[in-house]
Amino acid sequence: MPRIFISYRRDDTGSIVDALDHELVVTFGHNHVYRDIRSVQPGVDWHLAIERIVTSSDILLAVLGSNWVGRDLHSERRRIDRRDDTVRMEVAAALSARVVVLPLRVNGAAVPSARELPLEVAKLSRLNAVQLRADHWRQDIVNIANHIRQSARSTSGSSAPRTSALLGDWMAQELGVVFTYTFNRDGTYSFLGVAQTRTSSVSAVDCETSHEGEYELGRDILHLTQFRSTVSVIDHRFPQRSTHDRPQALRELRFKFRLADDRLTLIDADGQGCTYLHVLGPMH
Repeated sequence: MPRIFISYRRDDTGSIVDALDHELVVTFGHNHVYRDIRSVQPGVDWHLAIERIVTSSDILLAVLGSNWVGRDLHSERRRIDRRDDTVRMEVAAALSARVVVLPLRVNGAAVPSARELPLEVAKLSRLNAVQLRADHWRQDIVNIANHIRQSARSTSGSSAPRTSALLGDWMAQELGVVFTYTFNRDGTYSFLGVAQTRTSSVSAVDCETSHEGEYELGRDILHLTQFRSTVSVIDHRFPQRSTHDRPQALRELRFKFRLADDRLTLIDADGQGCTYLHVLGPMH
């Protein structure tokens, strides 16, 4: 089943999206349809959560009403022109991650021209749109569902790597530090970084950093939700280990990635990349 994200403005098309959401849940199932008010848990960073859900979806429905750009009667500036505008962020994230974007024109609303849109979402103006009309509701819902199925078939197995290719242990070494990621079948992961400092000709001190959590794989984005982090210092001259848990709120990590043969390259937000070798298949 395709993963569907509904992007809309509540004060523009909120009521019709409620009905659309119901129709899609009936057709595709509750676990395959996502929208802001239902899919983000309390206490989670809103923007990071929305970006993670969008980039791991198969299709984004951009529901366009008469005021999708967010004109404000009390201000000359439109909401779509703000970088922190949620609708702009949703569409931009989908386009950047090569998620299929399907504009839905509600009751004849026009798709904005490229000149009317910020550069990062200007491509929306060139995408073929479908209609969603109150007086042709059933016909249009069937048409939208067919478009979703066709888009899912055309993208399956082509641009999105299979999660199974990521399973197992991946190891890298840089500047004397050994990094290991382990990805499991149940959607959990663990990370271990070990740095060794030699204090004499016969002894050394190891510093270990570890974290664990859950992962999701998009088309070219790897999302890690980190739940727990630990730092350990091991002095081999003495039998004890000093371990410190890092109490912290839920943390989101996001990497662009390339997966080819037995090599996994992770690129962080600063453009710094690290290549890991596949050293062990999945254990569970």
